[in-house]
Amino acid sequence: PVHLVVDSTGLKVFGAGEWRENKHGTAVKRLSSRKLHLGRNLDTGEIVCSELTEERVGDPTLLPDLLDQIEGPVSRLGL
Repeated sequence: PVHLVVDSTGLKVFGAGEWRENKHGTAVKRLSSRKLHLGRNLDTGEIVCSELTEERVGDPTLLPDLLDQIEGPVSRLGL
């Protein structure tokens, strides 16, 4: 059984010209934000499930989709 821990982090998505804007000192314009949700087996450290969503989606909302990616039973869950 998997001892699953789920957490997420925000990602900033930039356009193709970001490096040019940084190089020339102009303001960087962020195109969008995404959130990367990761489920990790706490015993082994292995990432067993993942999902990329819009920024406003929380871990509890996405939990059923993450659990569907795991082969076998989950013994414990931490968010």
